[in-house]
Amino acid sequence: MIQACQNNNVILYENFMCTYHPQHEFVRTTITQGIIGKVRTYKSYFGFPPFEKNSFRYNPQLGGGSLNDAGAYTLCMAREIFQTEPITVTSTLEIDPRTAVDIHGTILIEFPNNQTAITSFGFDQVYCSIRILLHGTILLFFIHPPLAK
Repeated sequence: MIQACQNNNVILYENFMCTYHPQHEFVRTTITQGIIGKVRTYKSYFGFPPFEKNSFRYNPQLGGGSLNDAGAYTLCMAREIFQTEPITVTSTLEIDPRTAVDIHGTILIEFPNNQTAITSFGFDQVYCSIRILLHGTILLFFIHPPLAK
């Protein structure tokens, strides 16, 4: 895809759909209106139960793993919430020895202005569409879609 785009003078862009999701628009509006105060900490969770054993998500040659699949969304939304780039990013990953891909992880992200994000993601847990907890100077704010059964 990269080569085809370069050959045709086309920009290749990964579109994180969560950026445009109504729940995240609500979060951004709540922050902009000052209801929460200054957001100090962002916490998010995004995970799935184990997939079929032959899922492409377990294939290291195809970029498999929970960091690329679910963790990237939690990092994307942290950048959206704080409207800036991180100073440091640290991640821990649990590698499945059978597939050689990460099945669970956490990310600690430090932003300017003493703001921090802590995220958890994985392929070995109950389904959890991205859930967000914001710890502000005025209010603790939690947004979550219903859990899948």
